[in-house]
Amino acid sequence: MGKLKIGFSVIVIILLVWTGIHYMNTFKTKSLANDILTDVNFDKVDVSLINISDKEAKIIDFDQADSTKFIQVLREVEVKRIRTSKWLGDDYIVLIGGSGGSFQLYLSKQGTFVIDAESDEPYTFLDKEAFNDLLVLIKKQLP
Repeated sequence: MGKLKIGFSVIVIILLVWTGIHYMNTFKTKSLANDILTDVNFDKVDVSLINISDKEAKIIDFDQADSTKFIQVLREVEVKRIRTSKWLGDDYIVLIGGSGGSFQLYLSKQGTFVIDAESDEPYTFLDKEAFNDLLVLIKKQLP
């Protein structure tokens, strides 16, 4: 009976350590381009914005210079996964796509985002200045 309790305790300790290591790695700082979006070739994508107003969705293409700046910020920014994020109707949906791959960036005004709607993994930008640069580029495209 004593060996059974010791064996069970060892298994529980191993599971707790494994869960802790996994949890710590999930929520550590990561590079958006190098750690999360590894399958996207940022040299071959362009940026568009979905503008939803009065029950109408309209896709607005970024001009080339702003698209390049937006992609450059995404390449350099570091992010951290967070537990929850609220999506508000007045936030932004940014389409990044082309021959280098594609994804949708659901960006909140609070500095959090989700990659593609199916993903339940919200992230936050660690560099608030980079986040503000993205917002400026987005607002510049709006009418």
